[in-house]
Amino acid sequence: MTVHARPQKCLVRKDDVISYFGNRVKTAQAFGISPSAITSWPDYIPEVRARQLLEMTSGAFTQFRLVDMPGRTANGAATQ
Repeated sequence: MTVHARPQKCLVRKDDVISYFGNRVKTAQAFGISPSAITSWPDYIPEVRARQLLEMTSGAFTQFRLVDMPGRTANGAATQ
């Protein structure tokens, strides 16, 4: 039986990000997007933004966690 590693997803709470930067406007400026885009984020920010956050803060932002994505292997194939 071959065991495939599951990909991991980076989760960052929107409220944590806004607190980190100070407010919604400053958060939007940091990402180069509009404040209304921040408002449209769900409770957890989009993964591409979470990874961007980790890069832009040189790892200083630690309010994140990596979680296994159930039902998927590293190559994205469904598991049983």
